[in-house]
Amino acid sequence: MQDCIEKVNTDVLVIGSGGAGALAALRVSDNGVKVMVVTKENIRVGGATVMAAGGISIPYGEGDSPEIFYNDILRGGEYLNDPRLARILAEGARHSFIDLENYGVVLDRAAPESYRILIHSEGHTIRRAYMDRREGLGVCQAIGRAMIQRRIEFLPETIITQLLVAENTVFGAVGYCFSTGKIFVITAKTVILSTGGIGQLYDMTTNGKSLTGDGIYLGYEAGADLMEMEMVQFLPLTFPYPAGFRGIIIGMSSLFGPGVRLLNRMGERFMERYDPERKEFVTRDLAARANYMEIMNGRGTVNSAIWVDPTRNEKEIMEQHKASLPHVFRMIEKVFGPEAANWEKPFEAAPAQHFFMGGLRIDTCGETSVKNLFAVGECSAGVHGANRLSGNALTEIYVFGGHVGLKAAERTKDVKSRTTPDGLSDEAIADLLEHGRCSSQCSLPRPHEIIARLKQVMEKCMGPVRDGKALERGAEQIRELRDVYNEGVCLLPLDSLYNLDIVRSFELRSMLILADLMIKAASIRKESRGSHFRSDFPDKDREWQKNIILRRGHDGEVKIQLGVPGQ
Repeated sequence: MQDCIEKVNTDVLVIGSGGAGALAALRVSDNGVKVMVVTKENIRVGGATVMAAGGISIPYGEGDSPEIFYNDILRGGEYLNDPRLARILAEGARHSFIDLENYGVVLDRAAPESYRILIHSEGHTIRRAYMDRREGLGVCQAIGRAMIQRRIEFLPETIITQLLVAENTVFGAVGYCFSTGKIFVITAKTVILSTGGIGQLYDMTTNGKSLTGDGIYLGYEAGADLMEMEMVQFLPLTFPYPAGFRGIIIGMSSLFGPGVRLLNRMGERFMERYDPERKEFVTRDLAARANYMEIMNGRGTVNSAIWVDPTRNEKEIMEQHKASLPHVFRMIEKVFGPEAANWEKPFEAAPAQHFFMGGLRIDTCGETSVKNLFAVGECSAGVHGANRLSGNALTEIYVFGGHVGLKAAERTKDVKSRTTPDGLSDEAIADLLEHGRCSSQCSLPRPHEIIARLKQVMEKCMGPVRDGKALERGAEQIRELRDVYNEGVCLLPLDSLYNLDIVRSFELRSMLILADLMIKAASIRKESRGSHFRSDFPDKDREWQKNIILRRGHDGEVKIQLGVPGQ
């Protein structure tokens, strides 16, 4: 690799090409600023967005308003949200949604002057979930074409291994392109991190293979503040089997009509015990927790799942839902048969990790605590607080993608030079070469073997239900895995070209650090709030209406700070 080093200059470097990163890049380009997008994937727009299948929260229906939406966001986030960011989301949702049409997105209209809204999603006081039968894939295809039309520079199949930072200012990044074996040194005036969440730290997840927390790790190592690292959202209903479908989204109870019931293996409608008033229509954090507890307490099916029973709904309701989410019904038919897809019999489902509310702490411009380093999308924190409302992930992407892209473009115009300080890239290259050196020592574990063990640890201690003893045990197991990793891993084949073991090794390094930080934050928060539930501290404590902020100290130790939301 050391013989293949290429240096590149740009104005704005976008790391990650999900919907948030792609929209940020488009907004940068539309403001006349040079931009480059780097991604581990081989498609122009991917990440979690391409897999998105749920609704989009848009406050434009009768009786709705940005103010009502704003209050729902804060209430859903248990008031750990940064209210300034929640305000940007609520007030920017309508315009950002309509603005998608400028990039060639075909929106699903109920009439020429109105958009389709079908679902009253959990946690929202008003029906505002826009459902698009093309889902996230349709948006990704359209904005991908828009990127091509603007000739935005694109570097695929490349993992960024380190940001170039001096005096708390970012100057670019260093990365490894595994399709060519090249090392890239990229100099930039501003950098936008948009690498998504941490789903691959879990065995059962709705997330794609690329979501390993890279951007959060890069920002943390560069000195940026992290926040809400204990807040992991689980989706109540995903496919429990077969292996190829495991963790794929089925959705929320609301997708299966007002008559839907969740049943345990004894046929009990167990949600009556967890929330007698709302029953199946609770927020996803409580729904996932209830499903998890039924399974863990021996009341699940033989496949470690619960039953979804939509048979009490009218046929017209089923037809409406089928039209809005045809791919979900096709998958249900493939796995469980046509009777289940037609709501004539129950089918099985299980909870899985879905979304991460934690990440890089940002201000109203999307800038982190490192100068000229921005973050957008799931790798940022503050918008959702302790729990994200259904439909707000895509809304966040559409609002903050353009918003942060604009702010980064404006900042870039104020930065006079993009010269990297002497020796800065040399250190990053040396680190890449050291950790990317291939080894044929078969006695050493390969990265995927350690990752599999890490996933099991996280499932046990950082799932929907946590307790102090499990967290303590998990922290010790993660330390042991870090020791194993630091002793060396086997990277095969002995070639830098398309060596995915090298990529997995860098991902594993990120995952081990983030797992430790997540467990640390969950151990500190001695209460239950939103997606964070501790069986040893089951009640919410007003004293804990605070953000847990983590920062890497100069000595490598974790610095902990408690902050008031929005300050």
